[in-house]
Amino acid sequence: MTKANPLENKYSLFLLVVLSLLLILPLSTSGSEEAPEKPVKREDHNPKIETNLQVLAVGAADPATARAATNGEGKGALESPTLEVVLEEEAGQHVDSTSIKKVGGRVLGRAEGLVKVRIPAGRLEELVEEVRGIRYVRSPLTPVSLGSDQGTAAEKYTITGVNLTGGSLYHANNYMGQDVKVAVIDVGFASYDLAVDAGELPQEYVADREDYTGYGFQSGEAHGTAVAEIVHDMAPRAKLFLKKINDEVSLANAVSDAIEQGIDVIVHSVGWMNTNFGDGTGVIADVTREATGNEILWVNAAGNSARRHWEGEAEDGDGDGWVEFAAGKESLTVEVPTVANVQICLTWDDWPESDLDFDLYLYDGVGNMVASSGNYQTGTQPPAETVTYTPTSTGEYHVKVRAPDGFFGSSRLEIF
Repeated sequence: MTKANPLENKYSLFLLVVLSLLLILPLSTSGSEEAPEKPVKREDHNPKIETNLQVLAVGAADPATARAATNGEGKGALESPTLEVVLEEEAGQHVDSTSIKKVGGRVLGRAEGLVKVRIPAGRLEELVEEVRGIRYVRSPLTPVSLGSDQGTAAEKYTITGVNLTGGSLYHANNYMGQDVKVAVIDVGFASYDLAVDAGELPQEYVADREDYTGYGFQSGEAHGTAVAEIVHDMAPRAKLFLKKINDEVSLANAVSDAIEQGIDVIVHSVGWMNTNFGDGTGVIADVTREATGNEILWVNAAGNSARRHWEGEAEDGDGDGWVEFAAGKESLTVEVPTVANVQICLTWDDWPESDLDFDLYLYDGVGNMVASSGNYQTGTQPPAETVTYTPTSTGEYHVKVRAPDGFFGSSRLEIF
């Protein structure tokens, strides 16, 4: 369900335009070129720390070296004295907050088996060595809003979904969502007050609103406000519970509260890249099952990124170390129509922990590598690589995937 006349903003440009995977084309450079070395030598790799985070930790005392190793990635994090990370606890273990504090960390939140921590970058390895019960340290998972309706909630819209879905027939027979509790769990509720003032979200039907991020309920984008308006239009007498989240820990906390509040339906128009292979594994699927196991109907957006997506069997037919997306084609072309952040997410069918070590590279139109992600997968890490890059010019960029050493078979890859 969408609203007419949506306004695009910087978020919709980032999520809906920039990452259009249009064609499968070879790079102008030779396919046999050698991939750069990983940013951390194998003998220095700590299997308990995500490699990209380890680069930041090692480079905390020498940011210039670390930036060079990551081809400019992580610059903002390096210029900050602290990192936000998620600790995965060992089975049956509880990571002690006091121990985290002793190494300079601060607990920001907890969920089942997870602890979100802010810690000085230079003490990340000390955290793993000194604090008991840590299985793995990684970056927080990042949700993205789905759909192009990012407009200001104060603007009047013409709702078409009610009639298109036959909802008006239910309304005519007084099925209006009475006695139903609906939680909208989303990444942003900007312009909420404006939506209330405009009559789009009558306060008598908003039973609760909660910020689980620490940054303010109305900070960020307006996607959640727009979703709440749609839910209200479809079920105008349902009670709405609005919950703002920004990672897997806050999602788990929001769902836990929804269970306590007796929520009937959760609406989650949000995508989670690199969290599983669509097979029900991973923490996001676990959180969803927690809700459905308590008889909550979970409604999730899907399909929005179909034209910004590639999935297929990865092979290295010529044995040069580069994945072939089709016969003789060793790159995917990404058309960048505007200078805005580009994010490329790669995962493969080896969840939840992998020893298949694929790496992800982004090249500009003349074959210069501009960003890369070289996490180690040695059997205890998730099969995921993510590149974030701010281009200096528009045009074509090229995605390449380095196959594991000695890779002669095939593996199913997915790229957003």
